[in-house]
Amino acid sequence: MNTKFIDLVGKKFGKLTVVERLPVQRHLRNAKRVKWLCLCDCGEYTRVYGYNLRNGHTKSCGCLKIKHGHKRFSITSSTYISWESMIQRCTNPNHKHYRYYGGIGITVCDRWKNFEHFLMDMGLRPVGGTLDRINTALGYCPSNCRWADRKCQARNKRTNRFLTYEGITQCLQDWSRETGISTSAIRYRIDQAGWSIEKALTTPTHSTKNHHCGTTYDFYLSGGMRGYPELNYPTFNIIAKKLREMGHTVFNPAEYDVDKTFAECITRDLLAIIHECDGILFIPGWKESLGANVEAFVAFVCGKTTMMIDNLSMSDGEATFDIVSIDLTDYRLPYMKSGGRQFDPHNCPLDGFESHEQQERSH
Repeated sequence: MNTKFIDLVGKKFGKLTVVERLPVQRHLRNAKRVKWLCLCDCGEYTRVYGYNLRNGHTKSCGCLKIKHGHKRFSITSSTYISWESMIQRCTNPNHKHYRYYGGIGITVCDRWKNFEHFLMDMGLRPVGGTLDRINTALGYCPSNCRWADRKCQARNKRTNRFLTYEGITQCLQDWSRETGISTSAIRYRIDQAGWSIEKALTTPTHSTKNHHCGTTYDFYLSGGMRGYPELNYPTFNIIAKKLREMGHTVFNPAEYDVDKTFAECITRDLLAIIHECDGILFIPGWKESLGANVEAFVAFVCGKTTMMIDNLSMSDGEATFDIVSIDLTDYRLPYMKSGGRQFDPHNCPLDGFESHEQQERSH
């Protein structure tokens, strides 16, 4: 079958202009194996297969990757890493975060599929900066992106809740900081008690009365998460709801630990125990939890009131239980047996490593 010959002389592909067709070796007489001599805009000549020119695989003599200075051999800049990560999570179904980006229709504009254009529009990534979409419902493009610090980006997550009061719209965490009322209390007042936003943000609580001395909550709620369905969040939330109905203020980690690594969770939670809570309240099964054991130790050392939920019964989203005092004087932290698997707490989601039971079964 004869293949129609396509003359590429004079045509331009990216930074390459085709100068002439090169002789074809006898044993490679195939249209796809035709090579062309090309002149790059940088002044260098290069030889390129025709099909690599037509499908866009080759756009320069190699200077695109070298001259911008952001990816050369084993050296890769933070700006290039941000760009490459953006491309991967939006286009590669095998990327670990694809389901949160490309999987829900978040795309990268055509212009930014070229790193040099991205660099031209965004500039260098600042120290501590991350690539942030201003409108999280839209994709990556010059008008919707900025370099933001992690604090700013955290406030711009799709999962954040925004409230508008007196013409001001800001996320729940900012309202909590401004009013001194915990986010869990604001959320409970609006969602469960049916309060208006104005009443929820202006009515003083036990938390605000003691805010000046660092005490915010009656209890920090502690218990196991790993190995439970939905990380045991439903249990935490049902118990927290009941405690608030009983008049207690509660720091519920299930409301704060979403989409964070284990290290981020334990850091935030321990700070809450030390600085923001009068006591700690344990959910049944807490002794099997690595995090809860650490929390118990810190609460004991800091002299916090230690309580435990007893006779727990849950049905149809409601809970009944007793609160009993426990003594941690003779309690000892369990230790990981030799051979236990290691994990990086700074690069690990809350449900991303195995429980003690899973580790023992795997050995």
